[in-house]
Amino acid sequence: MAFGIKAASTSHSTFSPAVHQSSSLTTRAASVAKMPAGRRKAAVVLRAVAAAAPPAPAQARPAGKRCLSVSQTMSRLKARGKTAFIPYITAGDPDLAMTAEALRLLDACGADVIELGVPFSDPYADGPVIQARTHD
Repeated sequence: MAFGIKAASTSHSTFSPAVHQSSSLTTRAASVAKMPAGRRKAAVVLRAVAAAAPPAPAQARPAGKRCLSVSQTMSRLKARGKTAFIPYITAGDPDLAMTAEALRLLDACGADVIELGVPFSDPYADGPVIQARTHD
């Protein structure tokens, strides 16, 4: 079972490399985030997520700015002839601190929507890869 959440209202992020200089993970994310949209590679993201990093402080979104809904995001991308970057991660894998860091990284990399899987004791509707991650 999974549900989608909106990471950022545009491909620009609230990520600030200056605030997170102590984290090798977010430093690498800053360089990935600067890549042109057509040149992003999932392998770079996966390698960066595997690195250990302390959790960075959450940045509050200004009260006047709201995220777009998934349907609004998809409609805007379709109108521009673009495809969506929608990564999937399992919540709490390997722990909640790394999940939070991975969400910040994916936001910094320009994820249009992030699918956050909720671990379930019987993930029969998921594929074999997600089932294996849920039971580890």
